[in-house]
Amino acid sequence: MQNAYLVFDIGTGNTRVALVGEDGAILDIAKENTRMYTDPIASRAQYFKPHEWQDAVFSLIRKLLAAHPDVTVRAVTGSTLRQGIVLVGHDGGSIVGYTNADRRGEGFMQELDWKRIWELTDLSPSPIFSAIKILGTSKLQPQVLEQTKFYTSISDWMGYVFTGRAVWERAQAMQSALYDAVNGCWSQELCDLIGVDIGKLPELADAGTVLGPIRPEVCQALGLAGEPVFVVGTADTQSAISAMQAEVGELVTVSGTTSPTLKIITDFCKYPRTWVSPTAEPGRLMLEVNTASSGINLQRFKDTMLKDMPYEHLNEDAAQRGLSERNLPGMYAVFLTGMHLDQDLLTGGFVMSNPISVDTKPEDYFHALTLNIGMSISMCIEKMKTLQPLEHDYLIGCGGGFSSPVVGQTVADLTGLKVRIFDNWREATVYGGYVLCCRATGKPVPARRQIAEICPKPSQALERYYKNWKEMREHFKEFKLK
Repeated sequence: MQNAYLVFDIGTGNTRVALVGEDGAILDIAKENTRMYTDPIASRAQYFKPHEWQDAVFSLIRKLLAAHPDVTVRAVTGSTLRQGIVLVGHDGGSIVGYTNADRRGEGFMQELDWKRIWELTDLSPSPIFSAIKILGTSKLQPQVLEQTKFYTSISDWMGYVFTGRAVWERAQAMQSALYDAVNGCWSQELCDLIGVDIGKLPELADAGTVLGPIRPEVCQALGLAGEPVFVVGTADTQSAISAMQAEVGELVTVSGTTSPTLKIITDFCKYPRTWVSPTAEPGRLMLEVNTASSGINLQRFKDTMLKDMPYEHLNEDAAQRGLSERNLPGMYAVFLTGMHLDQDLLTGGFVMSNPISVDTKPEDYFHALTLNIGMSISMCIEKMKTLQPLEHDYLIGCGGGFSSPVVGQTVADLTGLKVRIFDNWREATVYGGYVLCCRATGKPVPARRQIAEICPKPSQALERYYKNWKEMREHFKEFKLK
């Protein structure tokens, strides 16, 4: 029999569950699409049905265990998107869930004292924070909050499902806008400012600690033998940071649905239009500049417009073109981020000459979107330099965005930084869960291993393309889709 850990990763589009051996080898990964629903109660309000997402996780676990009957699961943990929450009722059942995309509280934000909220949290106004979803629910559906016993993050809700114990992990609590980052506790003042019942907030917990044994009825339903435990997980970005074993002073970009660029620090500080959050490692924080429109746009464009073209072909085509003047696309993918670089503007599209060139190929759009990711990351690094000096001449890159060689080369060329790639870079969130399980069970974690380094190759053509792209972004700020 082989000992292993189960690690789930819940996102807005799909849920993945991985089986990871105690030695760190990823034995298998299963994936299932998850569904979100539009809520007519408010503009851009979305929700999910917790039982559907729970069924997805359970189904994937059973599938993996059936395929690996020789494995004994010692621990379960997981990561999920930040700012998502689940409301749990007085009867113990899950009422409703909101992801970070939900904006049901947006219309009530102007009522809040954001200057004071920022002083306490370092969070600039945004409808994505968990507390704003609760605010919107209290205004639009007060009866739902009356039925609610507690609310917590999505990964901690899964911990409750597995163990019956409710907590809220600190890194995700920070993104609620209810957490006192200086004192490391829930803030009564913030709860009063936003109108949240502090009595419905569960106790705080640290990632990588044992939440408790998995309930016997859950073990029976899933076919888990022995006495497995549930380990407190964390947000997907923090999990990736753990996977890369990032050290204080290092710069990391996690390129997935979004592409946050982070510097690992030890002291809490506040800068406008940034976030400072705890990492999953005790005593460490991450200063974050994020671009929200990156991988999700490329993925959705590929799935809808280029569904018959495999990623391998598209990435190979983009790599063969390179970044020379002759091979840069005759168009720009320009998207405002909606996060740290562009306030809360959510506008964008393709810009090209009129009429559209007869030489335009489907691959051109993919290439432009790939360049958009690399240039957005470069822009984040430029902003990071204005906040704190960079301590190293390299950036650690991880996440699926770096599967395109164009992304890494674009970042290197525009910033002058080397881009270092370590093993487990592609499945960083999954491997981060493995690291947390090792911490909880006292197992050593293999040292990170560098497998590639992308060196800068300055290109005047790319610099001009980047300059034009940034100018177009400024023009797009004049427009907002209704």
